[in-house]
Amino acid sequence: MHEYKLKSSLLINDVTKLLRQFSKLITSESSITIDLSDVSRIDSAGLAFLIELKTNCTHNSCKISFINLSEPVINFCKLYQITLQMD
Repeated sequence: MHEYKLKSSLLINDVTKLLRQFSKLITSESSITIDLSDVSRIDSAGLAFLIELKTNCTHNSCKISFINLSEPVINFCKLYQITLQMD
């Protein structure tokens, strides 16, 4: 199980590096927990990053959990009618 706490922002400048880092962790039967409590800023690229992680995990039989969603993340998800919960 891999646990990560993302810091301060999920903006377009952060996404490429994060996607590269997390794509190495997504394997069959792995489990990833991402704590979003410290994310104080998010843009559409940041939301797309979270959706891409969720999609990649689903396709690779990897479990992913987003925990402690900060208010900016919750508000952005509501704006775009996106849920980060796994089905």
